[in-house]
Amino acid sequence: MTSEDIEVLKLNPYKNHISPIMYRACVGNNSGVNVHSRDCSIIDGYKESVDILMQHVKDKTATVDTVVYPLLFCCRHSIELTLKVLIKNFLVIYRRKYDIKTSDTMIEDIKKILKTHDILNLVDCLKKFMEVDVEIAKILNEMNPVLDSLDDYAFDTDGDTFRYTYKRNWTDTNLEDIGLIDLGIFYEKYKIISKSFDYLINNFCTYLNDLYHKTFTTKLNRNQIEEISKKLPPVALWKSDEFDRTLNSICNEYAISKTDLSKAIDLIKSHYLFCNNIGLERKFKAISEPTFEKFRVFLMDHINRKRKRTTDTPYYDITEHESYSYFDESFEEEGVYLINELSNEELCTLVTFYEYSCSYYNGNYLCEDTSLQAKVKKYLEEHGQTMAELVEMVLQGELYPKIQTSEKKRWKI
Repeated sequence: MTSEDIEVLKLNPYKNHISPIMYRACVGNNSGVNVHSRDCSIIDGYKESVDILMQHVKDKTATVDTVVYPLLFCCRHSIELTLKVLIKNFLVIYRRKYDIKTSDTMIEDIKKILKTHDILNLVDCLKKFMEVDVEIAKILNEMNPVLDSLDDYAFDTDGDTFRYTYKRNWTDTNLEDIGLIDLGIFYEKYKIISKSFDYLINNFCTYLNDLYHKTFTTKLNRNQIEEISKKLPPVALWKSDEFDRTLNSICNEYAISKTDLSKAIDLIKSHYLFCNNIGLERKFKAISEPTFEKFRVFLMDHINRKRKRTTDTPYYDITEHESYSYFDESFEEEGVYLINELSNEELCTLVTFYEYSCSYYNGNYLCEDTSLQAKVKKYLEEHGQTMAELVEMVLQGELYPKIQTSEKKRWKI
């Protein structure tokens, strides 16, 4: 061992960051991933590892008889984690849809199952949800062939088969009855399973958004309500015989009663987006057209000056810091000037629009988070601030948390 080797061994990779940036991995609270979504990021890491290892097998740059172990472990562990993410999501759905404030027998049983590594037990748990929630049943029904294919992992109940030679009793060895594994078949099946699980997670998240925004009834989900809003004629024609025939047709198509349909129609009439499909309009009353015009002029002036700045000055003459500070300070000064001209109600609505635009990329629906203005007003009251002071803090980035030093509980039931 050389003196250079000894010096390297003294380095702490968690504290010493001297390697090129391509070797530095952002993890934990510094990963930029919300703690509630971090499991999905971990799953992506295992899935990417599977693809990388399999590519080495195809390129004949890996020894297939040795790389099989980490490859199949990564496959298996990504599937186990995905099943647990789906189960956790269901628990949130269950609580939200049925307004369960405290734990019950079902929740406690599921929390125990989440501690297992047995994939088939997790699959059975997932299938039981079909008995509890009709929407979950619809989502999972078409996934039955995929869930049934997970029998491939039935022999690995502890998640140890591809990690150790011996089982936990230190007497029996793993893979005693399996002498050959076709990685070609295994990988193709894994890709189908992985793609199907992505579909499942997206559908569960969409369903969660429906419940969060309360855009559902006991019989209909958000997509169905939107479909119905497009099938209904304009309100002006609702007294015609054709309207009654349309109602009967919708009830038959969705297997619902007139009472169920009436609840959906009430929701459609009060919905900012869906009401347009029946010839109605809900306006944001807190903000006037002159205010929108001021805001438009303010933004367009800023954008045009930004374009002129970057067009007139060669890119290589603008440093990143100079470019950011120039536009940020200019935007902040003019923004505060605009704030002082607007009422608290108008500013609250503008902040709401800003929040909508940010939430959209997380899968939330625009115009459905009706509680945001109430939250903003409550914040102002609790902190004794004006709306102008709050927006100024937002412009200066003072409301956004810095990197936290302690990890919060990963998820709550």
